[in-house]
Amino acid sequence: LGAQALVGSSTAAACIVDKWRSAQFSMARGLPFARSAPAADPIAVEALLDEVGWPLIVKPRAGFASLGVRILRQRNQLEAVLGHPAMLVQEYLGSRDALVRYLDELERLGAPLFNSFEEPKYSLQIFIGPAGDIVDHLVTRHSMKQGKSALVEVWADAQLDALAWRTAG
Repeated sequence: LGAQALVGSSTAAACIVDKWRSAQFSMARGLPFARSAPAADPIAVEALLDEVGWPLIVKPRAGFASLGVRILRQRNQLEAVLGHPAMLVQEYLGSRDALVRYLDELERLGAPLFNSFEEPKYSLQIFIGPAGDIVDHLVTRHSMKQGKSALVEVWADAQLDALAWRTAG
């Protein structure tokens, strides 16, 4: 038997490697996605800031595992990335209060040698059968340490279950 691999369309592949394309793909289909604007479009970034306020997230359009992701809290930080074609600006989705406490502590005490702001991460996996039908889903909660999943638990949550089924459809 030869090896088999699941493949999708070239559009899906482009979305996987470009976070701005992922955002556009999701928005066009009514799927949830962090509100986003390409850093190359300063007008869109300013509109995003007006809509969501501080803090903002800036990240490479390509990449994974939170590499190159930064949290922006002030105008000079945002101006440093405006116009950059390879960066994406997004709303911050975590707890703003926890973030402010963490960043204030860094300012007061300095940054630790190993520094990471880590809130739980939730993942939705959709299982597709050989005929292309949606078979089931799995929701997991990831406890993060230094940007990596240190503990992964199967997670029961009615809202995330509903989101998984809606996303799969």
